[in-house]
Amino acid sequence: MLDLMLLFVMGLLLALAINGLADGWPRFLRPDQARPCPHCAQPVAAPPLAALHWLRQRGRCPACAGRLALRPPLVELVMAIGLPLLWLAEGWTPRLGLDSLYLAVGSLIVAIDVEHLRIPNAIVYPMILVATAASALGLGPRGATGQVGGLPNALVGGGVALAAFAVFFIAGALFAALLKAGTGPGLGMGDVKLATLVGLVTGYPGVVQALVVTLIAGALAALMVIGWQIIQHRYKPGRALPYGPFLVLGALWALLLG
Repeated sequence: MLDLMLLFVMGLLLALAINGLADGWPRFLRPDQARPCPHCAQPVAAPPLAALHWLRQRGRCPACAGRLALRPPLVELVMAIGLPLLWLAEGWTPRLGLDSLYLAVGSLIVAIDVEHLRIPNAIVYPMILVATAASALGLGPRGATGQVGGLPNALVGGGVALAAFAVFFIAGALFAALLKAGTGPGLGMGDVKLATLVGLVTGYPGVVQALVVTLIAGALAALMVIGWQIIQHRYKPGRALPYGPFLVLGALWALLLG
């Protein structure tokens, strides 16, 4: 029980750091003690636990009653629950630290991609090096039998993901050019790089499962968004959709449930 409580607190502390980095992107500045309301720009006090503040205000700005961002409490929830679950699966092992790092970085990437439609190279490139080094040191992706794969397994997974998303990127660019939408491809190069990282982390054949989950979740979300835009008469072909959350979801699915 003490271990679970400790990891719960550690998860909250990591969430505070993730939210701070996401708030300060792209300059990674420390956020002020008061964050502006996205609707009226009035300062909204940010206590240490954003979830408690969100619930106390019933999710609305005290100045204009506009809805506050749900991202900070969601990140806290994911990290506070995710770390204990990882510990239950891995115990106090080096892999617990590595998987916790993957979870924290994935949460940060999702937050930035959803709010800014960007997947920063400053995050993805170092994590590619971390995933490659971890595989070389014996902390590579696990196969279907639970055995840990080595560096070749991780590199094959990364290569498969890179090739698949490179094809998707080119197809999206051609589709956008055909529509003459002027909005660029549906996928960005950041998505291609993140897919490569997912392949390195999940290895082969785990990357196949990760990509299948990513594509299914992304397609369902795109259909829901397009349907909602059509209902509101705001649909515009070629509009960008953040794909980072679905890649991270696919990676977590392959790692935890594969």
